Amino acid sequence: MEKVRVLLASSYQRSGENMHKLLKNEKWIQVVGTSSSVTDAIEMTEKLAPEVVVVDRELADSNAHIEQQLLDIDPGIKIIFLKSSDSVDHVKPEPILYERASMIESTE
Repeated sequence: MEKVRVLLASSYQRSGENMHKLLKNEKWIQVVGTSSSVTDAIEMTEKLAPEVVVVDRELADSNAHIEQQLLDIDPGIKIIFLKSSDSVDHVKPEPILYERASMIESTE
């Protein structure tokens, strides 16, 4: 079973821990690392080659070019920005996540 490799990047330790707890039991997701700074997220992306990087919006705001830095490493990488809020500004799920989840569910 091939899993989607995910890197979590959050400026708040508790948020990163909560995201990890939420995702670690998903059969189709492998959390390959967690980062608390932009520099660490860039270095970990180069080293761990995640398919998806989940970035806390406040961490991204500390470096306006994080998206381009991640895309320079891997132009096919998926970047998801999270914002602590009571509302959802914009959510566009990437097909890769749903395709892999469907494949895994159908083989079980």
